[in-house]
Amino acid sequence: MGNVSRIRYLDFLRALAVLLVMYDHNFVYYADQRQITVHLYRSLENLIFKPLGLIQSSGFLGVVIFFLISGYIITYILETETTAEFAIKRFFRIFPPFWFSILAVIVLYALPSMITRVPNYFSQYTVRDYFGSGLLLNYFSDGIRATNAGAWTLAIEVTFYLFMAMLSPIKRQPILTITVFGLVYGMVAALSYAGIGFFRHIDNVLYYLPILFVGVVLRYMEIGLSFKTGILAFIALYLLFLANTHVLGNDYLFPGYMSSILVAFIVFYTCMMNAKAFTGRMKPIYWIADQSYSLYLLHFTIGYFVMDKLSAEPYSVRLLAGISAIFVVSAVFKQLVERPSVRLGSRIARLVRGEAQA
Repeated sequence: MGNVSRIRYLDFLRALAVLLVMYDHNFVYYADQRQITVHLYRSLENLIFKPLGLIQSSGFLGVVIFFLISGYIITYILETETTAEFAIKRFFRIFPPFWFSILAVIVLYALPSMITRVPNYFSQYTVRDYFGSGLLLNYFSDGIRATNAGAWTLAIEVTFYLFMAMLSPIKRQPILTITVFGLVYGMVAALSYAGIGFFRHIDNVLYYLPILFVGVVLRYMEIGLSFKTGILAFIALYLLFLANTHVLGNDYLFPGYMSSILVAFIVFYTCMMNAKAFTGRMKPIYWIADQSYSLYLLHFTIGYFVMDKLSAEPYSVRLLAGISAIFVVSAVFKQLVERPSVRLGSRIARLVRGEAQA
């Protein structure tokens, strides 16, 4: 199949996911927060999103697609990489760009507030908040505030990586892997619900792990797991997800979130089964996919900064300037931060593999 970065239907799904998230945050949510009425948004809500049961103006659908992609990719990668290689590459793939996105928050919001003494949302943040959230500790302990609104998904992904590293020895046995995941997840969720030690802090991180594991099931289906078994696994994982969110008090996730999860599964599976339909002719889509992580990290910070700076301008001008700035800054960020970080991780992983083989 080639390198995972060249699986074109995954590129299409990446682009779709990040555009859905940006539409929710930079279009709909921004307008709602600034009390701006946009009839087009309401029309899309009434004609598409509500009939399909999609919440958050399809933003959550984008998040679920990202989760499925992560589950699929991690399974794909672990077929050829050692656990050490996997850990090193994922660290450099996620954390250095994330740290630079926090630096953008400091430069654009925190420092100007300190210099001008004009308070803003980030005026209340401390050094502990910035360092702690940079390590995602705010999702595993109390008293630390998040500095990047999208970082909650990173905490979930990192937790999922730990689960997958643990399951690596049995990764070539799909049914056993799915079963063990369900058992271990259930035990950890029970400890969290009981409020035992460290586990009492991680309920919000645990919720979505079964959804990422659906991505694992999709990869198994692609390489031989039967459709019937895959569907049964999907149902079991969703019920596990639903039981955990209900027990821990977030039963609001049903039924509104169920539609997004089901639609994401159908969209992913359909693309996977029609992989040959995705060709190089969709270059703009694939370009967006290539920037998807940078776009995800920066769309809030850059978009809101630019749009609020143009608050005296018509909404259409603000929106155009904000979206343009997001894409331009993300493209630069990709070249100067994300890509070098990924390359560094790959070099270190190769060194580690070479030493292990020596």
